[in-house]
Amino acid sequence: MQPFSSPSEKSFSSVYPRFHFKVTVNPHFAGGAQAECGPNGGCSVVVEVEPEETIGAFRFGFPTRTAWHIAEEVAQQAALQAVQKDFPHGFEPVCLSTPLARLPDELRDRHPIARTCQARSWLV
Repeated sequence: MQPFSSPSEKSFSSVYPRFHFKVTVNPHFAGGAQAECGPNGGCSVVVEVEPEETIGAFRFGFPTRTAWHIAEEVAQQAALQAVQKDFPHGFEPVCLSTPLARLPDELRDRHPIARTCQARSWLV
């Protein structure tokens, strides 16, 4: 079932696009320990960042590139929140972000594993 969206939300999203990222979380730890969230300890999370999170950059006249950087930071935080249970307490892994043109089709009908007011995340 698709969530309800009003016409104003659709026009808002078309003016301020959602950002999509595939965030790969570094699986290597000091001392050789590894997380258990993937076959080799690695985790990849696709994150969709809501346009409301980057609206401030647009509103105050910052270039699109600045809005993109804000969205990338939000995506990395959302990815870490989605997989944090798989890492030792206090460990902050390195994240590598890859921008995506849109949300992959196979994720459109899946429920996200994590949702914040800023973003939705899917483990891939």
